[in-house]
Amino acid sequence: MTSFNHRKSAVAAIISMLVLLVMFPAVSSASIDPLKGSKVAEEEMYVSGMLSPIPIITKPEKGGWYVNDELLFSGMPTTRIIGAITVTVKCIDPTGNGLQKVVFKVDDVAVGVDSTPDFDGEYYWFEWLCDSELPSGEHELKVVAFDNLGNSQEKSITVLKGLVLNAVEVEYVTYLEVTENLELEGLEVVEMSGFYTLVLE
Repeated sequence: MTSFNHRKSAVAAIISMLVLLVMFPAVSSASIDPLKGSKVAEEEMYVSGMLSPIPIITKPEKGGWYVNDELLFSGMPTTRIIGAITVTVKCIDPTGNGLQKVVFKVDDVAVGVDSTPDFDGEYYWFEWLCDSELPSGEHELKVVAFDNLGNSQEKSITVLKGLVLNAVEVEYVTYLEVTENLELEGLEVVEMSGFYTLVLE
C-alpha cells in the first residue's frame, strides 16, 4: 500500500510540472542576455549601428621619406615629405553602412575631403593631393572617416615637411651610411648656417 502511495505521489508531481510548463513556457536562453536580461539580437543591432569606420593611413607610411610623391626610403626615424604627396587612406566598414567621406586635416584644421572613394570589395580607398596645405616644419596629419550613419573615427601621423633635417635625422644619415643611398637618388646632405639641408642635385 505504501509503495502504491509513493507511485501515486510521483505521478502527481510529474503532472504538476507539466501543467506549469504549459502555463509558463520557458524562454529560450539563446535570446536572453544573462547579464542584462535583454534580447541579444536587439543588443547586437544597437551595437552594430554604433561601430565606427576604421581608417588606415597607407601613404605616407611611418618612417618613409618621400620626394615629389615618390617613396625613396623606408624605416627612417622620421616621416619626411619633400614636395607634394598624395595622402592615401584605406577604410574598413565594419557594419556595412557604407562610407561617406574622409576629411583630411593638418594640425587639426580641415584642408581637404574625398567623398568619392573606390571600393575593391574589401576596403574603401580615399586620397587627397597635399601640396601647399602642408608648410615646412613638423605637423600632425590627421584623417577622419565618416560612414553613412554619421559615425566617425580618426587616425593621425606626425610628418616633417621640407628640406631642413633635424639632429636625429642627421645622426641617422651619418651613422647608418644612408648618405650613399641618398646620392644614388640625386640627393645630398649639406651643412648650411648650422643647419643640415637635403639638397636636390
